[in-house]
Amino acid sequence: MTHARKSVALAALVCAFGFGLTGCGGGGDDNNDTPTPASRNAAEGFWCVVDSDGVMDQLIMLDNGAVWGMYGSGSCGSGYTSIDGMIHGSYTTSGTSFSAPLTKFDYDDLVPYSLSLSGTASAQNALHIVTNNGTAFDIDYLSVYDQPASLTSLASQYAGVSATTAGSGSVLQTSMVIAGSNIIMPADANGCSASGTMTPHSTSHGTVGVFDLSLTFSGASCPLNDPLTDGTTVNGIAIRQAYGNLLQIMTATPNGSKDFFFLGGGQ
Repeated sequence: MTHARKSVALAALVCAFGFGLTGCGGGGDDNNDTPTPASRNAAEGFWCVVDSDGVMDQLIMLDNGAVWGMYGSGSCGSGYTSIDGMIHGSYTTSGTSFSAPLTKFDYDDLVPYSLSLSGTASAQNALHIVTNNGTAFDIDYLSVYDQPASLTSLASQYAGVSATTAGSGSVLQTSMVIAGSNIIMPADANGCSASGTMTPHSTSHGTVGVFDLSLTFSGASCPLNDPLTDGTTVNGIAIRQAYGNLLQIMTATPNGSKDFFFLGGGQ
């Protein structure tokens, strides 16, 4: 995919916080059902590649047709060192073929772009992708998707960075606290906070390595809130990746016009 390259830098935070995870209790649905490959559509899963431009692209294609993704600098084996933007949309399949009309939220231009992907899928192996501008590449499968999500193992306080392209854009050093199914973003220096809930994402073939979540923001200074309103809600997903025990959150407003992401490590 072709991307602008202004980044939300993470390297300093990796050094500062160490991104080591120590569980602090909690609870939830720890469904240990193992996904059955035969019951999945071929495109479903967690996919990653470093493309010919040196950009690390991730796509998470869920059983319900939702697509979430990020792009930036890093490697599929060790994670992101910076984030350039987020991707959200949907996809449909016909056999091993898929098509995906998406929105790209770029943290350089601070405006949403349309992005269309199509191609073929080899289940739990690779996607062959063609973009709307004719660029073609293959993207590999990450087996972290097949590790059932556990709220118990996720419970912790996470320190990292968050960003949105809403308004004039905002990049913050912030934190997330997860206890049971509750998720809280404490107020920042400008009084912007958020709270919500998260649950393991269940499919017809069991629970996969994804959490569904909803966050509602509070505070007139929040970039996602309009000047005269409060309480903007975003919905999306979270994943916890094996390298560094990083928590990665990707969300958007119901109409898809505003985005919010968080990436951080457990304390």
